[in-house]
Formats: sequence, C-alpha cells, structure tokens
Amino acid sequence: MSTEAPKGSLIYLEDMEGCIGKILAYTEGLSLEQFCGDRKTVDSVCFNLAVLGEAANKVSPETRQEMKNIPWRRIISTRNKLIHGYAAIDDELIWDIVKTDW
Repeated sequence: MSTEAPKGSLIYLEDMEGCIGKILAYTEGLSLEQFCGDRKTVDSVCFNLAVLGEAANKVSPETRQEMKNIPWRRIISTRNKLIHGYAAIDDELIWDIVKTDW
C-alpha cells in the first residue's frame, strides 16, 4: 500500500496544514484572557478550525486510513459544532482545542 496521498487529498492536506499554521500564528504568545478578549483572533481561529474540518472531510477514506494518527472524526466534528452550533461557541473551549490538542 502506498503512503502517498492521492492528488486530490494532497490539496486538502495542504489546506489543513495551512489552517493549523495560521491558528498557531494567531495564538502565539497569547494568554487565555488575551485570546478571549480579542474578537478578531477568536473569529479567525474559529474560521480556520471550520476550514480545517471541511478539508479533513474531503480527504479520501484511503488517505485517512493510511494516516491513522490524525484524529479525523474529532477534527470534522469540531467543524460541525462550529458551523451548526455557532450560537453556543465557547471561547475557552476553542482555546483548549488549540492549546491542548496541538
């Protein structure tokens, strides 16, 4: 079995990597209080988490199977909660996702 991602999946994996890089850059050096007090940063991080989940959902099942170390369901589930449960988004939970999971 090849460990190379199909061409379509490679694009989505690159998108995922880009989103993670942006999220880490946006939150670098911030405390929880600074993060929660900066709506632009919170919104930017939430947007990139949603894009990350959307891209993860488009990665082929074969590629996901080969990359078992990535928590695919959790990433996609986070996206779904952000998009469909937007009224209940908790800034501290977003912070925990960013700072604990990465």
